[in-house]
Amino acid sequence: MAADPDSPPSYALITTSDNNDRNTGNTSQNSKLEAASQELDRRVVLYNEARGRAHADPTNPTAQADLNRAAESVAQGIHLVADAHPSPSEQAKFRRKAQEFAEGDEKQRENVLRDVGKWLLAILATPFVLAGLALYAAGTIVAGVGSLLKGMGKFGVSAFKKARNS
Repeated sequence: MAADPDSPPSYALITTSDNNDRNTGNTSQNSKLEAASQELDRRVVLYNEARGRAHADPTNPTAQADLNRAAESVAQGIHLVADAHPSPSEQAKFRRKAQEFAEGDEKQRENVLRDVGKWLLAILATPFVLAGLALYAAGTIVAGVGSLLKGMGKFGVSAFKKARNS
């Protein structure tokens, strides 16, 4: 069954933004990327379940067909991430990864999922890492100021004792 050339690709029909974002038109690029990565994560979970069923019974044609459908869904999910990414070079990279996943055997698919997963982890963990660094820096500054005040306190006490003894 051939797709209509004027219709959007099948992966573009899946929406993951919420109604408020669609109504206001204020969806940020970051939230699109996060939504696309969550959708990809959901699809990878379904792919892994289908792969488990296919490995449990390799002679079952239904399990193999489910695995192939799940693999196509993951490739479409990688396309979603590519579409949501602001960088054209990263978009091209993800489209190549989607192509590799769709055409690859099980080993190649695992490698693609590992690469994509590392990238998504880096993107999604970055805000938490920056927040942690900010808290660490603030703690270090407070500890330094505390040490400084403690040292000044000892100096003040010794100066006060000397003045009093004179």
